[in-house]
Amino acid sequence: MTASAADQRAHTAQVALSFAYFALLLAAYYLLRPVRDALAAGLGSGTIKYLSSVVFIASAGAAALYGWLVARVSRRRLVPGLYLSFCVQVLGFAWLFSREPASRLSAESFYVWVAVFNLLAVAAFWSFMADLWRHTQSPRYFARIAAGGSLGGLLGPLAAHQFAASLGPVGLAQCAAALLLLAAGVGWLLTRGIPTDGFLAFDEPVGGGALAGLRLVAASPYLRGIALLVAGGSLLGMFVYIEVAKAAAALYPDTALRTAYFAQRDLWVNGLSLAVQWTIAPVLMRRFGIGAVLMWVCGCVATAFCGLALWPSASLLLGINVLMRTLEFGLGKPSRDVLYTVVDAESKYKAKNVIDTVFYRACDTAAGWLHALLVSVGAGLPMLGAVGLLIGAPLALLGRRLGAQYATRARAH
Repeated sequence: MTASAADQRAHTAQVALSFAYFALLLAAYYLLRPVRDALAAGLGSGTIKYLSSVVFIASAGAAALYGWLVARVSRRRLVPGLYLSFCVQVLGFAWLFSREPASRLSAESFYVWVAVFNLLAVAAFWSFMADLWRHTQSPRYFARIAAGGSLGGLLGPLAAHQFAASLGPVGLAQCAAALLLLAAGVGWLLTRGIPTDGFLAFDEPVGGGALAGLRLVAASPYLRGIALLVAGGSLLGMFVYIEVAKAAAALYPDTALRTAYFAQRDLWVNGLSLAVQWTIAPVLMRRFGIGAVLMWVCGCVATAFCGLALWPSASLLLGINVLMRTLEFGLGKPSRDVLYTVVDAESKYKAKNVIDTVFYRACDTAAGWLHALLVSVGAGLPMLGAVGLLIGAPLALLGRRLGAQYATRARAH
């Protein structure tokens, strides 16, 4: 067997393991997400803005702890160990739900935990991927790896929709814990395949300080641009999330019915995302470049909000919710994660974690309070649509500029 053929087989195995890793992780999350959304809708839409503030504080604490671990623990131990800890935490919530099924405190705590878990788990996964794959490989493989998440995002809601009534929050949480345990095992297998004498140095910690991510983002125009792109998406996503939660609470007064509704929506989103990631995204990213893809995603979102401003309706709102999440998972997120393949290891793990957790949740918090302010002065869907247009259009230009900066950095590698 030639060296190139052996390398190709190794890459294929790594892609398959990465695909399975992300599928298990997202399947676990999407078992938990409908439970969280159902409990959040039962708490009332006005509570979300307060919980988003708590999520921001919790995210900041989790980011600091993660930064401390990254600085001191080798990546071979950190990657699987993180998901083992998530498994234990989910089992703790399953125990709480079994003891106090109607507890408002348990519901609020679970909302906060799922929000932090989602961002930290996904950010850590893609930090690992950005470290594992070179920038010349990432446009080819990242969308296909992301498709694993969409497959998990299909299986998770399907199981939640099918078994929500029979298993309840306790059973769904226990199933999610089992999937996280499997994800930790696959992550361990993936790190075992990395040679100790390669370019990755996975047996060493990243080093640096626990809060270095903040400094790195502040010092780098490139990372600040990525942070602004994430901020805009977070703001628009939170606006839509609150409005959809209000609509669901009005349509489905029962928690089980709301869980089934949100699970069905996630099925649509992840089915469409899987199709985009597997067929369209790799071609677009390689043929037209990362900047063009980011510009198209933001332009489509801005156009959708323009439509909401002109023709406000609940059905269009739900359609925009599906569109935004499909574009984010299918094209936007894989493209943004490619941007990190041309930065140093500390930026991949620490700066990315700060952007995807603390900064993202800070923007969520601001969006929740801004939405409340707009509603208090009588804003409805038309004004929210106009705000979305005003934010989305500049983001398209920013995406194009980041793509150009990525290409310049890639040529210098």
